[in-house]
Amino acid sequence: MKNACVGFGLIACLFVASCGESPTPEEEFSGNWSEPTMEVIRTLTSNGVRGCGEFYQKKSTTSSGTYAVACTRDQRIWKAYMVWTAIDEVMGPDDMFLVQLGGPPFGIDINGKRVDFSPIG
Repeated sequence: MKNACVGFGLIACLFVASCGESPTPEEEFSGNWSEPTMEVIRTLTSNGVRGCGEFYQKKSTTSSGTYAVACTRDQRIWKAYMVWTAIDEVMGPDDMFLVQLGGPPFGIDINGKRVDFSPIG
């Protein structure tokens, strides 16, 4: 009985350790902005996303087929989307998501307002 309790305790510890906090968007999409793949372009198009004359993506470090996408018409106002290519889904636009990603690829203006993304201190 004692060995069974110890075994269960180890399994419970491993389970709790694996259920840690989720990464922040900036941590999950920590790579560099890059040109969008055809998969991302198809998913955006099939979901009716318009007004993206220029856009870039960041691949998730934790979830395959998941991308953060920033797009703009004028390099001044940027919009952010979460894109899941495997299930052909898009969430957004979400301006706060763009802030959480650390800002757009070029410049730091979103929705016509200047936002400072530099660390405090």
